[in-house]
Amino acid sequence: MERKTTKKFGAILLASSIILSGFGLASPVSAATTEHLWDENTNSVIDPSTLNSQPAIDETANRQDINIDGSDKGGVSSRAIIRTLARYDQSSAIVDLEKKYVGIFIVDNRSNLYGSATMTYEADTTDTFGVEATTGISASAEKDLVVAKVNGTVSVGAAASRGWNKGTKYGASTTVPAKTLGAAKAFIPGTSTKGQMVYKLTTDSTGEVRYEYVPAGAVVPSKSAWNIKFIIPYTPGT
Repeated sequence: MERKTTKKFGAILLASSIILSGFGLASPVSAATTEHLWDENTNSVIDPSTLNSQPAIDETANRQDINIDGSDKGGVSSRAIIRTLARYDQSSAIVDLEKKYVGIFIVDNRSNLYGSATMTYEADTTDTFGVEATTGISASAEKDLVVAKVNGTVSVGAAASRGWNKGTKYGASTTVPAKTLGAAKAFIPGTSTKGQMVYKLTTDSTGEVRYEYVPAGAVVPSKSAWNIKFIIPYTPGT
């Protein structure tokens, strides 16, 4: 009798396990995150392998240090010096694909038991991302030189300012399966650039020309690239 009871109890456990599994009590599926770079000017996806991953050529290595004090060595009189902006010498340019967080867009397809839903990132705010000087840059002419240098250095390009509008869709689309919550997070890449601002110093009375080097740096928005991350399934708050 004891052997029969044991077999019967084992069969009950097996049946219970099958029933519980059928009610979805198995281990939850972990979220999968995929991302793509998208160019808003061409409305196409950018191949990440084309991005620069190495620092830019150091243009500051051959600089010549000078000391301009505006006076004769003999101390006779002060000389007027005309200071003009010449160029921006860049020592490094590092791209951060998540430099500016724009926002998150959520598609709730949990009430749909059978069909999938299409998801494209849609901005929920209107805002801008402009050049952020870190040192040695204050005038617009200096910012223009930095933007031009970065634009010719990194594959995502550079712009003085990037904007986005509420309700506008950006990036490629993906699908959210039935009974699932999906999210798209959007970022604008930015480039951290460092180097030296070069100024031409001309002595008014003699025409002597020298150069002054001032450390400079900034964060520059990409020209037209977006980084969109799809998270499926999505857990609110993550």
